[in-house]
Amino acid sequence: MPRLRFCCLVAAALAAPALAADEDDSDMPLLIRRASPAVRKAWRQVEAAVRDNEALKEPLPDPYLARAEVWAMVGNHEEALADELRALELLQRRKPSLLEQTRYLKRVQDTLARLGKMPRPYYPLDADKLFYLAKSFYFGCQLDEALKELNEAIRLRPEEPLYWYYRALTYKRLGREAEADRDARVAASLRRAGKSRKDLATELERIQGPLRVWLAETARWRPGAAGRLPPPRTHP
Repeated sequence: MPRLRFCCLVAAALAAPALAADEDDSDMPLLIRRASPAVRKAWRQVEAAVRDNEALKEPLPDPYLARAEVWAMVGNHEEALADELRALELLQRRKPSLLEQTRYLKRVQDTLARLGKMPRPYYPLDADKLFYLAKSFYFGCQLDEALKELNEAIRLRPEEPLYWYYRALTYKRLGREAEADRDARVAASLRRAGKSRKDLATELERIQGPLRVWLAETARWRPGAAGRLPPPRTHP
């Protein structure tokens, strides 16, 4: 497969005709589906480029930068940052010049700066529906389905720590330790910032045993903090 150039991919997609009214977009993340037709068109083309790129023996970094740009358009800076870090990882394998490294690092720095300044997606009712569906999947041991719905809920309401706690627990049960630890710490940070609209102690009451101990240790609960979970239940 010839080397593709992706530097203008998003701009070209945005300039292209929008999706036809009858074109199926059900496979898109809900946050993208809520965006303009032009953004949905850009997403479809960028996702196709990412899939083709991942099939290469030596994937290129540029498709991930293109997808990061689309994520940033809809306010999802966490996944934009993840794509930029993936692009940087792939770049390092190619022995880049100092100029290339500087360009990529600048993008990562800009995204980090936007994380604290840009408006966040806020669709609390839709996010809650997805979360409670995910919760039913979680306790039904349908972990892949739970993860899918939790991803969507977090995209729509990224400041709700409860969603991050349950995704952490889902990752943990799936054996994805690094992602589980990361999400648990994000959840704890949001909790300490007072972001939750939920009664966390009640919502997490069913989590007991080793998972409860792990969550408390990883999240570094602090005595007296708002929304702090009570200790695991003990049985006589």
